[in-house]
Amino acid sequence: MKYKQKITISIALIVGINLIAIFGWWFIYSGIQQKRDAIAALRREIDINERRMNNSRSLGVLLTDVKSDEEKITATFLNSNNIVKFIEDLEFLSRKASTTLEVDAIKLPTPEDDIQKPAFHFKITGVFSELFQYFTLLENLPYQIEIERVSLINPKTLNLVGITNTKKIIPIWEAEFDVKLLSYENI
Repeated sequence: MKYKQKITISIALIVGINLIAIFGWWFIYSGIQQKRDAIAALRREIDINERRMNNSRSLGVLLTDVKSDEEKITATFLNSNNIVKFIEDLEFLSRKASTTLEVDAIKLPTPEDDIQKPAFHFKITGVFSELFQYFTLLENLPYQIEIERVSLINPKTLNLVGITNTKKIIPIWEAEFDVKLLSYENI
């Protein structure tokens, strides 16, 4: 009987040790599984944050692009505070086309008058090709303008002396413009 008791105790110890080992392995496996789940959750969170960072970078680039477009659009519209810019642009075009500019009249709307737009009457003097170049440059200004009237005055009626070239006299022409500035905000 002593022998049977020893075998029973040995079997009980082996079963106990195996149960403790299985419980230990189960406990370690559960801990590892929890860590894996935590790591997976952190990876998902990192992925979400990376997407947010990429989206915010893309949004920053988009805002920069939109801001430059907004500045271009804003520059198209003038008001009473920066109407001089339009006149300076007319003078710049005149220098670029090698013509002479003479602004005769400017009619600005009153603050109460919300419908009327500024009107400009000016003269350009120069060779016909230069007048044509000025007209082309005027059409391509970044502002919305309405050219109400253009009058070309024949050089014979101007009583001006032409520019002397080596072979012939080049006649000087004059053009009168009536222009309305449509991209004007009355503030």
